[in-house]
Amino acid sequence: MKTLPKERRFETFSYLPPLTDAQIARQIQYTIDQGFHPCIEFNETSDLN
Repeated sequence: MKTLPKERRFETFSYLPPLTDAQIARQIQYTIDQGFHPCIEFNETSDLN
């Protein structure tokens, strides 16, 4: 298993309520502005399964 170096920082916005496209774009820009590399995970059907 590959592990990431300890100096990398990871954050999550998974606790947020459903967002509009504009709000998502602002969250992504905020992440980039903070020096993070955003990874987007989504579910096309919006199921919580």
